[in-house]
Amino acid sequence: MRRTALAVILAALLLALFSAPAHADDEVLIEAQGVRPPVLRTTTAHRVTFVNRTGRLVHIEFTGDPGEHQVFQVPGQIWAVFHRPGRHPYAVHVGSGRSAATLQGAIEVTEDPNARPGPPTCDSVTLHGRTIEGPCIVW
Repeated sequence: MRRTALAVILAALLLALFSAPAHADDEVLIEAQGVRPPVLRTTTAHRVTFVNRTGRLVHIEFTGDPGEHQVFQVPGQIWAVFHRPGRHPYAVHVGSGRSAATLQGAIEVTEDPNARPGPPTCDSVTLHGRTIEGPCIVW
């Protein structure tokens, strides 16, 4: 038990170290009746933070090619980084059982003219056979 707790703390510290954004995050607010804004505009390699205001557990699911974005989800923290321009629709699954709801939104991504060219490098940590991935950094 203590070993697992130390591994989780180490993973959290590593992710915090490697995931510090270069500039302020864009935010999507998840509320009981919907997401705000319904369409968020951002640029490639910019971190988008999802703030859960429902008081319930949520899970975000993006459609399309998983290589176009990278999502990090743990209880209390959800963010995404987008690698390709275009529209990235998503669903937010709120709660479970009879009271479950699904909310819809989209991230509209344009190319960042200041981003360095090259493929993204994604940080990850493997603990007890499970991989936790952090945001991708374009070098």
